Amino acid sequence: MFRERLRALLASLDGDAALALVSADGLVVESVVRTSGELAIPDLEMLAAELVALSASISDNHREFGGDAWRGLSLVTERLNLSLTTVADGFLLLAATDDESTLGRIRFELRRAPLQLAPVLS
Repeated sequence: MFRERLRALLASLDGDAALALVSADGLVVESVVRTSGELAIPDLEMLAAELVALSASISDNHREFGGDAWRGLSLVTERLNLSLTTVADGFLLLAATDDESTLGRIRFELRRAPLQLAPVLS
């Protein structure tokens, strides 16, 4: 069931991309990948664990300064766009896309993701 929802989200993104539904402790629950072979998607398990740990640290620091709840994290590298966002209580969505993908489109789709994934995660 998760895979179908992730595939639908993946279809809305441009270029090579991978999506992973991740638990709050950094474990990948389900993932889908679309690549033409030009983009080597890194190990999603390792990437999810690292980004969840980083986002937890950022969130803790943000709260110390009186900030609102953490909503997401985006990281742009030379060849990858990485985004992590909360989609339901205890679940996050990780998107790894090539540099051909439009950051605005990625952010838009990740904002819609909770509406599509929350019913199957409740």
